Amino acid sequence: MSSARDYVLGTHQAEIDRLGLQHQVWRPHMLDAWSRAGMTRGSKVIDFGAGPGYALLPLMTDIGFKVREVRPLLFAVHPSHFTWQWPAAFVATNAARLVELGRVSRQWADAVERDFIALAANPDAILVTPLVMEIIAEK
Repeated sequence: MSSARDYVLGTHQAEIDRLGLQHQVWRPHMLDAWSRAGMTRGSKVIDFGAGPGYALLPLMTDIGFKVREVRPLLFAVHPSHFTWQWPAAFVATNAARLVELGRVSRQWADAVERDFIALAANPDAILVTPLVMEIIAEK
């Protein structure tokens, strides 16, 4: 039997807060995609958490969706940019959780946290976010 603690990143308040920050980072892009897709009140949206999307595009066409647009979203930002907070919150919130789960050593987590703090203090540092695929399709 699984429990809420089985979710790798946990369900504690710090993770809930981090997910709220993640939503703030991606919300403008989501609203832009909805606008380009012609979304209005009463429209239906499917939000797939699809990883790199290897299976998603074939699945969408197999179940009758017509893909209208595919756009990769990737950002390179400095520490002063709001988006920097997204991975910073992930490191601060989840390094201890990964140690707790035995996925990484305490030494490794401490080194990652130290390195990230040092990079955040360097105004010339650049962070490249993970790639997100935005797909607009209709059925």
